[in-house]
Amino acid sequence: MNIEQVLKLADRLVFAKTGNHLDDLQQAIVRGVCQGQRYSEIAREFGCTPGHVRDVGSQLWKTISDVLGENVSKNNFRATMERLRFSNISNFGKGFVQIGKVSVCADSFQSAQREKQASKKDKITTDTGVAASWDEFIQIIENPAYQKAKGYYYNGKMKIETMPVGCDRASQHGIMTFAINLFCTLKSIPHRGLVNCSYRQTGVLEAQPDTSYYLGEKVQSAPTGSSIVELAQSSPPNLAIEIVDTTLADDKGEKRLLYEELKVDEYWVVDVQKAEIVAFEILADGGSRRIYQSQIIPGLTFSLLEEALERSRQPDQSQVGNWLLTQFQQV
Repeated sequence: MNIEQVLKLADRLVFAKTGNHLDDLQQAIVRGVCQGQRYSEIAREFGCTPGHVRDVGSQLWKTISDVLGENVSKNNFRATMERLRFSNISNFGKGFVQIGKVSVCADSFQSAQREKQASKKDKITTDTGVAASWDEFIQIIENPAYQKAKGYYYNGKMKIETMPVGCDRASQHGIMTFAINLFCTLKSIPHRGLVNCSYRQTGVLEAQPDTSYYLGEKVQSAPTGSSIVELAQSSPPNLAIEIVDTTLADDKGEKRLLYEELKVDEYWVVDVQKAEIVAFEILADGGSRRIYQSQIIPGLTFSLLEEALERSRQPDQSQVGNWLLTQFQQV
């Protein structure tokens, strides 16, 4: 039984229980387990944390266990799929699904899908791009259930990101903000940093970078108040930064297009796992290009910031601060 056959069978089992097909990470887990990979190896290839892969895998095995009525785990998954290959699986999509002793009405699949659509305004899949109108996006982000979530909208898709709680991410976020503020202060660069500030072009886009900066002359026109920044009345920031733990591919891809449309000057993606900065200069005539030193904060090199991020893994961050101070004074 090859991997594609295992994927197809696992997809049927999950669909029988949830009405949803395997997502990209679940497929990566199935492939990895079939190839004998550890969760840490799957995480590294997919671009997320081992803990996240372990959690998703655990839920996947539970879902399949519920359908089959037996315990399925990472260790016995492949063997279970091989055994099921010769069991009675028939009539998929023709009124019912028969898997061994388990029979699931196909109408329940359709019902699950209808309920999923009907409840779209109240509950959506987080951390994944979802096709939606602008009005649907606004209804979601104004729902109290997503009060602590981050909202993005671009090109007819919305993404609601749950607020991250990981220690490494929080630590690197703090160091990045501290380092930029320290450098700008030492070099007398006017700056105003905003954490989790939302920027909106009504009907078109919305972004909520982890940190954003108004620099130089733009500081005088930086927004104030407690409302979302309406770009019809305010200019966008010079710099947008995303601190990324599990959504690296999206942040370097689709979200970069969003910030190109937002017309910031630079967009930085901080890869928490690698303590690495992937930065882009947003070009005036459209598009972006990779950069290795900030163009809007002269003298600030990413290699220096990356070393600070790596040093921030140590418990005492005062040592990181002292090291940064020494380095910046030499620039």
